[in-house]
Amino acid sequence: MKILRIAVLAIILAFVLTWLGSIAICEYNTNRHGEFFRNIQIHDISGERYLQDEKIKVLKYSSDSAKVYAVSEYQNGSVYYFKCDSENNWKFDYSDTIWSKSGSADNFIWPYIR
Repeated sequence: MKILRIAVLAIILAFVLTWLGSIAICEYNTNRHGEFFRNIQIHDISGERYLQDEKIKVLKYSSDSAKVYAVSEYQNGSVYYFKCDSENNWKFDYSDTIWSKSGSADNFIWPYIR
């Protein structure tokens, strides 16, 4: 029984540490690179614009690609993908809007911004 309890606690601890680690990486990437993506022109269903008024989080960042989550003033969330070209200039690639798969997503903003 003691081994089972230790195994369950280890699984829970591993999950919590992984989750907190992903939040820490997201916050680090946002603090380090977030403002840069506000200056890149994007085009989505709203037309061509910049991410000026949105709350943004940099979910993933590497030397050749980035994934940025943005929440607009209307409380809808979108994920924007960027690519770095051969001259080290970042370009907007495409976007995905976050939709609910099972009913209403009122007052739910995925994954980190509240």
